[in-house]
Amino acid sequence: METLKKVLIGLLLWPVSLAAQDSTSFTLAEAIDFAKVNSYALRDSEFEIEKAKRLVKETLAIGLPQIDGSVSYNNYLEVPIQQIPGDFVPGGNPDELIEVQFQPEQNMGFDITANQLIFDGSYIVATKSVRVFLELSEKLKVKTEYEITNAIIQLYAQVLVAQENYDVLTESAKSLRATLEETTALQSEGFVAEQDVDQLALLVLSTENRVRQAERQKGVSLNILLFTMGLPLDSEIDLVTPLDNIVNIAGEETLVGDFDFTTHIDYQLAENQLRTDELKMANEQAAYMPSLSAFYSYQQNSQSNSFNFFGDAAWFPTQLLGVRMNVPIFASFGRKNAVAQARINVDQSSMNLERTGRDIMVQVQQARAYYYQALDNYVTSEENLELSSRINNKELTKYKEGISTSLDLAQAQRQFLDSQNDFINSTYNLIDAKSNLLKALNRY
Repeated sequence: METLKKVLIGLLLWPVSLAAQDSTSFTLAEAIDFAKVNSYALRDSEFEIEKAKRLVKETLAIGLPQIDGSVSYNNYLEVPIQQIPGDFVPGGNPDELIEVQFQPEQNMGFDITANQLIFDGSYIVATKSVRVFLELSEKLKVKTEYEITNAIIQLYAQVLVAQENYDVLTESAKSLRATLEETTALQSEGFVAEQDVDQLALLVLSTENRVRQAERQKGVSLNILLFTMGLPLDSEIDLVTPLDNIVNIAGEETLVGDFDFTTHIDYQLAENQLRTDELKMANEQAAYMPSLSAFYSYQQNSQSNSFNFFGDAAWFPTQLLGVRMNVPIFASFGRKNAVAQARINVDQSSMNLERTGRDIMVQVQQARAYYYQALDNYVTSEENLELSSRINNKELTKYKEGISTSLDLAQAQRQFLDSQNDFINSTYNLIDAKSNLLKALNRY
C-alpha cells in the first residue's frame, strides 16, 4: 500500500514539476527512478499486484461466514384449485370430487441464512495458491524494473550518442563550408582549379545531408526515451550524465564476480511456476476428499387474503440448524485423469526449472563475450579516431598551403568522419553490451 501511495503521489507531482519549467534535467539515475514510478509497464505491474492482493482477500473470505437474506411476496391472481374426495366433508358423497382452495390469495416471507465452511481440501489449497500468485505478481514487477532499467540506460545513451553524432557532423559541415568558401574565392582569382571547388562542394553537400539525418535520428531517440520514462512526447528534458560516465556504469569486479543463477529473477519465476503447478495437482487430489459445512436458517412467513402483513397479520417463524457433508464417490475416472495431467505439468515445470538455470548461465557467458568484444572495438575505434584526426588536420593544413589536392582532403575528411562515427557507435555498443551483461547477471 505504501508503494501504491508513492506511485499516486509521483503521478500527481511530476507533471506539475515538468509543466512549471521549460526544461527538466535528468541524470541517468534520476531517469531510471522516474521511469520506475511513471512508466506504463511499472504502473501496470502495480495494478497487477493490487489485483493479486484483492484476490487473496477474496479467497480467504470463502472460509468465513457467508450470510444472505431474502424477502418474497406472492399474490395469486388465480388461487390454485385442488380436488378431494367428497367424504372428506361430513355428509359428502365419496363417489364425487369436491373442488377446494387451500392457498390464501397472498403470502409474504423473509429469511436469513448463514453458511460456514468447516473443511474443504480445495479451499486449503486455494489459500496457498493465491499467495503464490501474489508472489508471482511481485516478482514480475521486479523483472519489469530490471527491464526498464536496462531500457533507460540504453535509450539514455542512445540519445547522447545521437546528440554527439549531430554535434560532430554539424561542426564538420561548418568547417567544410568555410573551406569551400575560401577555395571558391581562390578559384575566382585563378589560384585553384574548378575541379577542386566541385570536389569540396560535393563533400559539403554530403556532410550536410548527414547532419539532417542525425538531427532526425536524435528526435526519434528522444521520443522513445520520453515514452519509456512515461513522459509526454512534447516534454523538454536535459540529459546531464556524460557519455563517459555511462560507459563506466559498473566496475570490472561487478561484471566478473561469482554468479549464483538461483538468485536470478527468471529462475525465481520458474520456481514460482513449479510451486503453482504443484498446488494445482494438490487441488486435483483434494477433489477426492469430502467437504463439510454448517448452516443456519431463520424464516418468518405470513399468509392472508388481503395485504395486511404490516398490520395484524400473523407471522410464523421457522429456524433450522444443520451440517452438510459432500462425499465424492465416483466420477468415471475423471478425477484420476485430472490428477495425472496435473502431475505431467509438475514434471514439465521441474524440467523447465532445470533448463532455465542452464539457459541463464549460457546467457551470462554470451553477454560476457559480447561485452569484451565491444570493449575491444571501443579501444580500437578510439585509437583509430586519434589517428584519423591527426591525418585530417595535417591534410587540411597541406591543402591550405597548396601542397595537397581537394581529393586528398575529401578522402581524409571522409576517413575522419567514418572514424568518428565508428567511435560513437562503439561507445554505444559498449554501453549496450555492459547493460545487457548487468541484466544477465541480475545486478542492477
